[in-house]
Amino acid sequence: MQVEVVEGRFFGAAVADEIVSLAGQVEREKIAIALSGGSTPAEVYRNLVVEPRVSEMPWDKTVFFLGDERWVPITDSQSNFFMAQDTFLEQVPKTKAFPVVGRTAEEAATEYEKLIKTHLGENPVFNIVLLGLGDDGHTASLFPNSPLLKEDSTRLVASCTHPESGQKRITFMPRLIQSAERILVLVKGKNKAKILSSALTRGNTLPISILDKAKGKITYFVDTEAAAEL
Repeated sequence: MQVEVVEGRFFGAAVADEIVSLAGQVEREKIAIALSGGSTPAEVYRNLVVEPRVSEMPWDKTVFFLGDERWVPITDSQSNFFMAQDTFLEQVPKTKAFPVVGRTAEEAATEYEKLIKTHLGENPVFNIVLLGLGDDGHTASLFPNSPLLKEDSTRLVASCTHPESGQKRITFMPRLIQSAERILVLVKGKNKAKILSSALTRGNTLPISILDKAKGKITYFVDTEAAAEL
């Protein structure tokens, strides 16, 4: 595990540079990237379509999925897919990106898992997974005390409920996140300083601790404000 501290104004560009660099190192015919939602990833996505990155990124062989999504229409401003479209996908039309769809959240989770396996095989491995860190230590839509954190099953994608709002979500299961080749955790802002310090403490029981069992390399990209208590 590595921690990269970046000055706030350079944060989006630094992470975008890392994504382009990692994608360029993938020798397989298909590059699989799992996107995260939120304002911090949005800053990164906007930097992906700025030169020279937009010309260097291998868009034609990259497929994008969502590590988690709110159960809302993809035209809703709360949708992570909507945000990804608005910040960069619409500017790179030759790239394939897959929204979460279905009649119910449970059906959507099942169908999304099938879709992932269709494109990446029965034992899918993402080249890059982008994650955030919530104020309560959650990542993707794996919240504190969620039964999904302890579930011992073969499921790769599941539906869940936000513990406070009651909103339905769809999320990657820990096993799918843990299998990734590279995991980038994006943390920005002084309000994240305390939880980041806890998240990086060995033996913590926060949801983000699922990364303790990750098979690939993990890099925390944090800005100077978030790093204040490290």
